[in-house]
Amino acid sequence: MSLKYIGEILPALFSGATMTLSIFFWTIILATPLEILVSLGEMSKIKPIKWLVNFYVWIMRGTPLLLQLIFVFYGLPIIHIVFPRYDEPTSALDPNLRKEVEKMILGLKKSGLTQLISTHDLQFAENVADQMLKVQPLSEG
Repeated sequence: MSLKYIGEILPALFSGATMTLSIFFWTIILATPLEILVSLGEMSKIKPIKWLVNFYVWIMRGTPLLLQLIFVFYGLPIIHIVFPRYDEPTSALDPNLRKEVEKMILGLKKSGLTQLISTHDLQFAENVADQMLKVQPLSEG
C-alpha cells in the first residue's frame, strides 16, 4: 500500500469515522430514555403495558439489524417519515448484502415507489435505475 493511496482514502475514512461516532452518540442519547421506559414497563403491574413492552422487546430481539435498517430507510418513507440519506448506503456491504439491498430496491420499484439514489457504484445504479444522471466532477483550475 503506497502513501499516496493512503493519503487519498484518509479523508473518506475520517468522514466515515465521524459519521460512526455521531450515530453512536445519538444512539446512546436516544436509547437511554427508551431503556428506562422499557424497564419500567416490564415491571408494571398493568397487564396491557407489560404485554406491549414485552411485544416490543420480542420484535427487537427477533429481527436482524439489517432488516431494521431497511425498514427505517425504505419502509418509514411509505408513511411519510423520512430521515436524511447517507451517501453510499451500499459501500460498506459485502456483495451478498448488496444484492439483497438491490433486490429490495427493485421490489419497491415494482410497487410504484419513486426513489432517488446517489452512488459512485455505476453497476449498482444501472441495475436498479430506470433513469440515470451522471455527474462529472469539475476540473480544478
